[in-house]
Amino acid sequence: MRISKKIAAFVAVLVIFILVNKLICFAVEPYMGSSTEMWTYFYENVSSKKVEMVYLGTSQCECAFNPESIDDELGIVSFNMGTNMQSFENTLIAIKEAHKNGINEIVFSVDRDMLEQDRSDNFRADASFVSAYTRMQNPVKAFVTSVEFVTSPSFITKPSSINYFFPWVYNRNTNIVLNIKQKLSGVIEDKDGHRSSSGYEPSDEVVDMSLVYTTVEDADNYAWGRELPVLEISDENRKALIEICEYCKNNGIALYPVEVPYPTFISQHTKESYFEVYEELKDLFGKYGYDYYDFNLIDDGYYSWELTDFKDQGHFNTVGAMKFSKMFAAFMKLDKIDKEKLFNIR
Repeated sequence: MRISKKIAAFVAVLVIFILVNKLICFAVEPYMGSSTEMWTYFYENVSSKKVEMVYLGTSQCECAFNPESIDDELGIVSFNMGTNMQSFENTLIAIKEAHKNGINEIVFSVDRDMLEQDRSDNFRADASFVSAYTRMQNPVKAFVTSVEFVTSPSFITKPSSINYFFPWVYNRNTNIVLNIKQKLSGVIEDKDGHRSSSGYEPSDEVVDMSLVYTTVEDADNYAWGRELPVLEISDENRKALIEICEYCKNNGIALYPVEVPYPTFISQHTKESYFEVYEELKDLFGKYGYDYYDFNLIDDGYYSWELTDFKDQGHFNTVGAMKFSKMFAAFMKLDKIDKEKLFNIR
């Protein structure tokens, strides 16, 4: 009898604990956050259209590739799957889901800022991505994906493996009243930072025009008197990039690895290390038959940007994204020889 009462009490406490957690999640977890919005629109698109190509990467990708502009030029249907600080491990998850839905063309935006940041240092973004993904899956798939995440080498021995089950810890909206109102109505009232139905994030912001940046030609002088950090690819991220290449190669997926342009690309690390990593990425992707293009290095006679094309030092605004997307669509029509001619390596 005593044992039965203890079990009943434990179950009651557990149920209350779960309900309280869900209540806090409802109040605090953002309505249509970056990852939730991406996955929601992704499944809406693949269920109603024949999506042929997707764009994957961090918020740089999310703000750069406007499917409407690209699709008109290429005569296809595409979707932007970029999310905030998307790790390479999560990019692979998205590639697998895209392939499962019949999509075999992947534009992979390789954000230099992610090359040195291992997954364990990126818990909030990674957990938000996986948590949003599992909510779109059947219970068995959701359970397996969650277990794989919390038992991965990046998290298994850390508090984050437990925190994953409490989304309000790592994914929250401080405007609780507006958040609850939006969830009850199912309507996004604060449009800023939200996507179009094709996954792209527009913005009317313009970067502070006093932003200091430099060119490849002037990079040596720019660093005078300062010690810039050396850019490197961590072992974990190199392994993840190889896994992406191997999966795509083994499944007949056309992978297009690129670097999205931004004003401070050559001023955050030493010039030498930037180009060393550039060559390493070209070699890494090249071993699997994929051509890597860094659009920071493209001939400015073919494409160039103005500072007013950006909303901050690393992301396009709507005007800049339209210009870049139209150029990218035209670039995709070129053969390999003509593409290679457009890039200035030094």
